[in-house]
Amino acid sequence: MSIVIPIITIFASFFVFGLFHEIGHVIMYRVFCGDYNWKIVMGFGKPIIKLKRLTVNLAFFVGGHVADLNFTKEPRKFGLIMFYAGGLLANIIIAVALFILLSQWAYIGINESLPEWIIMVIRSSFITSLFMVGSNVLPISLKTIKNDGFLIIELLRCKNMEDYFDKTIAFFNDSIKKDDH
Repeated sequence: MSIVIPIITIFASFFVFGLFHEIGHVIMYRVFCGDYNWKIVMGFGKPIIKLKRLTVNLAFFVGGHVADLNFTKEPRKFGLIMFYAGGLLANIIIAVALFILLSQWAYIGINESLPEWIIMVIRSSFITSLFMVGSNVLPISLKTIKNDGFLIIELLRCKNMEDYFDKTIAFFNDSIKKDDH
């Protein structure tokens, strides 16, 4: 089998699962932080698609973030933890659903009747979803990137929410300025 299908699937999976990840953040933001002002930005580079609540940039497969957040009320620590965990929860749900799909198909023998490329797409998607879970649950902080796991741990260690907001907002504002240049 050609290597092209798995490569295309992995790039497409990173975009699709990244989008679901960001939608998970948005759902938790709306539920726990009490605001309806948000926008999803996927990838970096020049925008190739710009909608009211979604911007897809040229390197769309390398992640994303929720932007334009304006908290109408100061969220409690639990609300922010749920906001950060929203993307991870979305990725876990997808991984479990794909696992169930693959295991049930194997159990009832559907795998033998499907074209090989469909099975390859689903398996590649499952692996990508596991990678998304792992890369967000492990706390990682780079120069301009803090993943969800790091932000949750940072928030759990925080004693003063006002200092946390000031520090986090300054970090994200600096990151956005560096991405723009």
